[in-house]
Amino acid sequence: FATNPWRSLLPEFFVAFNNCTHLGCEVTSAEVDERGVGFECPCHQSLYDYAGRVVRGAAAPTNLEIPRYTFVARTTLRLESESS
Repeated sequence: FATNPWRSLLPEFFVAFNNCTHLGCEVTSAEVDERGVGFECPCHQSLYDYAGRVVRGAAAPTNLEIPRYTFVARTTLRLESESS
Protein backbone atom coordinates (compact mmCIF):
# COMPACT_ATOMS: atom_id res chain seq x y z
CA PHE A 1 0.00 0.00 0.00
CA ALA A 2 1.35 3.43 -0.98
CA THR A 3 4.77 2.07 -1.91
CA ASN A 4 5.74 5.03 -4.07
CA PRO A 5 8.46 7.56 -3.09
CA TRP A 6 6.02 9.85 -1.26
CA ARG A 7 4.28 6.93 0.54
CA SER A 8 0.79 8.26 -0.17
CA LEU A 9 -1.98 7.83 -2.71
CA LEU A 10 -1.58 11.42 -3.92
CA PRO A 11 1.72 13.30 -3.67
CA GLU A 12 0.06 16.44 -2.33
CA PHE A 13 -1.44 14.61 0.70
CA PHE A 14 0.54 12.72 3.31
CA VAL A 15 -1.39 10.55 5.78
CA ALA A 16 0.30 8.81 8.71
CA PHE A 17 -0.17 8.03 12.37
CA ASN A 18 1.82 10.69 14.23
CA ASN A 19 3.24 8.34 16.85
CA CYS A 20 7.00 7.88 16.89
CA THR A 21 7.96 4.27 16.33
CA HIS A 22 10.48 4.45 19.19
CA LEU A 23 8.24 4.97 22.24
CA GLY A 24 5.00 6.33 20.76
CA CYS A 25 5.41 10.04 21.47
CA GLU A 26 3.54 12.34 19.08
CA VAL A 27 5.78 13.69 16.33
CA THR A 28 5.47 17.31 15.24
CA SER A 29 6.37 19.29 12.14
CA ALA A 30 10.03 20.19 11.96
CA GLU A 31 12.00 22.84 10.14
CA VAL A 32 13.14 21.69 6.72
CA ASP A 33 16.90 21.37 6.44
CA GLU A 34 19.43 19.85 4.05
CA ARG A 35 18.37 16.36 5.19
CA GLY A 36 14.75 16.95 4.14
CA VAL A 37 13.46 16.50 7.68
CA GLY A 38 9.72 16.99 7.99
CA PHE A 39 8.79 15.55 11.39
CA GLU A 40 10.55 15.32 14.75
CA CYS A 41 9.86 13.39 17.95
CA PRO A 42 10.12 15.71 20.97
CA CYS A 43 10.98 12.83 23.34
CA HIS A 44 14.22 11.52 21.84
CA GLN A 45 14.60 13.72 18.74
CA SER A 46 14.02 10.99 16.16
CA LEU A 47 13.67 12.61 12.75
CA TYR A 48 11.49 11.64 9.80
CA ASP A 49 11.39 13.00 6.26
CA TYR A 50 8.21 14.35 4.65
CA ALA A 51 7.24 10.82 3.58
CA GLY A 52 7.53 9.59 7.18
CA ARG A 53 10.77 7.68 6.62
CA VAL A 54 13.02 7.59 9.65
CA VAL A 55 16.31 9.45 9.22
CA ARG A 56 19.38 7.27 9.71
CA GLY A 57 20.82 7.29 13.21
CA ALA A 58 17.52 8.07 14.95
CA ALA A 59 16.28 6.20 18.03
CA ALA A 60 13.13 5.22 16.11
CA PRO A 61 13.53 1.78 14.54
CA THR A 62 11.03 2.12 11.67
CA ASN A 63 9.17 4.60 9.48
CA LEU A 64 5.93 6.25 10.59
CA GLU A 65 2.99 3.92 10.10
CA ILE A 66 0.79 4.64 7.09
CA PRO A 67 -2.86 3.61 7.54
CA ARG A 68 -4.85 2.13 4.69
CA TYR A 69 -7.20 4.73 3.28
CA THR A 70 -9.16 5.73 0.19
CA PHE A 71 -10.21 9.11 -1.11
CA VAL A 72 -13.99 9.52 -1.23
CA ALA A 73 -13.68 13.07 -2.62
CA ARG A 74 -10.78 15.25 -3.72
CA THR A 75 -9.96 16.37 -0.15
CA THR A 76 -11.83 13.79 1.93
CA LEU A 77 -10.50 10.39 2.85
CA ARG A 78 -11.80 7.32 4.63
CA LEU A 79 -9.56 5.25 6.87
CA GLU A 80 -9.95 1.54 6.30
CA SER A 81 -9.84 -1.14 8.96
CA GLU A 82 -7.03 -3.68 8.87
CA SER A 83 -9.49 -6.40 7.87
CA SER A 84 -10.66 -4.52 4.74
